[in-house]
Amino acid sequence: PLPVCFDPTLRDRQLTAIRDDFLQPLIDRGEPFVLAGDLNMSEREPMYSTFTRGLTDTFKAIGSGFGATWRPQFIMNQPIGVHRIDYLMAGPSLTPLAVTTACTPHHSDHCLVGGTFQLEPSH
Repeated sequence: PLPVCFDPTLRDRQLTAIRDDFLQPLIDRGEPFVLAGDLNMSEREPMYSTFTRGLTDTFKAIGSGFGATWRPQFIMNQPIGVHRIDYLMAGPSLTPLAVTTACTPHHSDHCLVGGTFQLEPSH
């Protein structure tokens, strides 16, 4: 069954710690990096704009279509996603060139996400 309530408090604290303790120093120094992973966060949530400040959401920048990366277990064997919670975030000095999402069945409720990036010449 799908949850009818979701309290993002713990997740938001964890994302804030990742942002403040790890990502912000890299952003401040202009370090090139890619953050890839399941953030359990929709781009429609308030935490999204806080977390992604100074980052490039690769799918939003150059992707097309819905970009869904997660599906409930009961449709896990179908080649579709229904919600985007997996991200490729590019740090400073990286330009996204390509992003892919593959939802072919592979015994996971997440689709595969891949990308290609270009390092800016100054780095």
